[in-house]
Amino acid sequence: MPVRAGARWRPGLLGLALLLPVAVARADCLDWDSPELTRDAGVLRGFPPGPIAWRSGQRHWGGTHRETAIELRWHRDGRETVQVIFAEVQDGTPRLRRDGPRLLLRIEYCETQGACRPTTLPYRWNPQSGRFDGASPAARQALEHDCAPGPAPPR
Repeated sequence: MPVRAGARWRPGLLGLALLLPVAVARADCLDWDSPELTRDAGVLRGFPPGPIAWRSGQRHWGGTHRETAIELRWHRDGRETVQVIFAEVQDGTPRLRRDGPRLLLRIEYCETQGACRPTTLPYRWNPQSGRFDGASPAARQALEHDCAPGPAPPR
């Protein structure tokens, strides 16, 4: 199909559909080395694998939105395991805490008009897989992010 000189390209729905996965992948893959990150970290105790080190990273994503990732690390049988339990765009400051056998992650989603909805995502330790599983549909969905955990980066 010939394109006339001076014509402007408009992506249409197909073009936008092809660009959307790029934006979603970017939201799911936080760059931990970015100087733009706001970071927090701590240690949770009382879970079967022993002490769990966690870190959160956030980067401004436009408006009140923040690209956010929550990563857990623990050692068992001489090996370090890394699990990302949350990698999405949300609007609050994430908070992690232990509640009996559950790990609770509190986040917040805000609508365009400013109404915000706090959300708590519960996770449970799965002894068969040696990882945390989502204990609610929303927590299970949060675990389905595109960035698969890899080897632990050097410290």
